[in-house]
Amino acid sequence: MILPTCKEVSTAVARGDFAEANAFARLGALLHLAICQHCRKFKRQLAMIAFALRPRPDPAAVSALQKKLLQRLAP
Repeated sequence: MILPTCKEVSTAVARGDFAEANAFARLGALLHLAICQHCRKFKRQLAMIAFALRPRPDPAAVSALQKKLLQRLAP
């Protein structure tokens, strides 16, 4: 079994191609990630970027919702 290169794995990670890949390709990528600290770090960095770019709720809408909830909970 020949493992994929860092370029192949990093491209697949960046594109999110794992879902469409066959079992053999996924296994190869997972084995590569298990031994390559650089690709693991790249994958973590992409996950952090995706987390940072997630849409956040509007603070005014959250405040209005909190007020409504507090009014309903008040006796």
